Amino acid sequence: MDLLKLGRHFLFFGLALTTALLITLQILELHSPATKSLVPFSLHYKVGNNHLVQSIRQAFASEVAEPVPLSNPVMQQALAHLSGAGRPFAYLSFHKLYVINSSGKILGLADSVAHKNMPLITADEFLVNPDNFKVNGEAFAEGLDIIKRVSKLNPIIRAQLSEVNINKDLGPLLYMDWARGVPVIFGNGSIKRKLAYLDAFYKKWGASNLVNQTKCIDLRVEGRIILKKRV
Repeated sequence: MDLLKLGRHFLFFGLALTTALLITLQILELHSPATKSLVPFSLHYKVGNNHLVQSIRQAFASEVAEPVPLSNPVMQQALAHLSGAGRPFAYLSFHKLYVINSSGKILGLADSVAHKNMPLITADEFLVNPDNFKVNGEAFAEGLDIIKRVSKLNPIIRAQLSEVNINKDLGPLLYMDWARGVPVIFGNGSIKRKLAYLDAFYKKWGASNLVNQTKCIDLRVEGRIILKKRV
């Protein structure tokens, strides 16, 4: 009889301890700041953008539309179901390939079959506004502005512009199809002056052997075009 009573006491104690642990875990989840980005939500194909916006806000448990990193799984899931209408302007590359318009709004995932002659924009990270799916940030806006200005200045250079990399340390880096993809260190600011330098350089030396011997072109110094020779 004593063993039976002792077994009952152990069983009761075990159930009480399990219940207490479950309650403690629920309290910790409610008060943990990291759970905001982990709230589960579901998206469906062929839904409108308003539904996507509301789903993202629910996922972050916030009504305030703050920029969300593109690396966030919630944003990536939303963009995978996005089918926005608009005129494609450039590709955006971040783990997956997206199409954006001239204002930086993400229209959706790039079609794996269709191919357009558009430059690629790359970066270590992008911030996206969940209200309208536009990419935020001064560095990104500057890269987008470079593409627009190149198109007006010299359509030939624009056709050979393959990539604009938003580099945190050097500013925008331009990769051209000519000269074996030699990078052009653009730097921040003075876009008009630097594009004039690039246009002048391309017209005079774009088809010369000098370019083939060049490792990179630096446009950051005013009044000079600096070439680094291949070793």
